[in-house]
Amino acid sequence: MCLKYAKTAGLTALLLERKSGVGGIWHDLPAWQDIQFARQDWTLGSVPIGGEDQASIRDNIQAWVDRFDLSPFLRLNTDVTSARPDAGGWEARTNGGVYRSRYLVAATGGQSMQQPR
Repeated sequence: MCLKYAKTAGLTALLLERKSGVGGIWHDLPAWQDIQFARQDWTLGSVPIGGEDQASIRDNIQAWVDRFDLSPFLRLNTDVTSARPDAGGWEARTNGGVYRSRYLVAATGGQSMQQPR
């Protein structure tokens, strides 16, 4: 979502994703995992969520990428190994090189998961 809004605002933005597909933590969560808050929070523009389960959420995130033409701004399989402030903003080191930016949005995928009973 941050990438879409940055692009809409006219910013040059790039999303570095450690996984081979979009969705961050939702890419690998177990199938039983579902959203823990309002379903409408997952609706972005004209892309409503198809369901509340992990696969639907992952597919919904991919639908955002497709609908808002975000693929050119994604770098998949890019593991950020460090990020630190520098004189002009931020420096992010990855397995594929160094990126410098004025701003940094860190979405680390922190999630509280409980096993089903």
